[in-house]
Amino acid sequence: MSQTTIREARSSDVAALVAIFAADELGGHGDTTAPEIFGKYLRAFERIASSPDQTLYVAERDGQVRRHISDHGRDVADRSWLLVDDH
Repeated sequence: MSQTTIREARSSDVAALVAIFAADELGGHGDTTAPEIFGKYLRAFERIASSPDQTLYVAERDGQVRRHISDHGRDVADRSWLLVDDH
């Protein structure tokens, strides 16, 4: 059985995150994997990554990003995370 790892997101995760957002039929907001838009997602990620008040985490399994978790200035050490992996 594969282990799921929670770690801070890196810029190299942006393409996988965009694909997750674009595939979200219920909570999606018109996200797209169109290459001409990728730079906007990367710039948004860089703004989040440089913010002292926000942290973006990913759940990774078998070398692939499966989910994202956002934390807006809260102590993650005090959090319990429930991850449901439907893949």
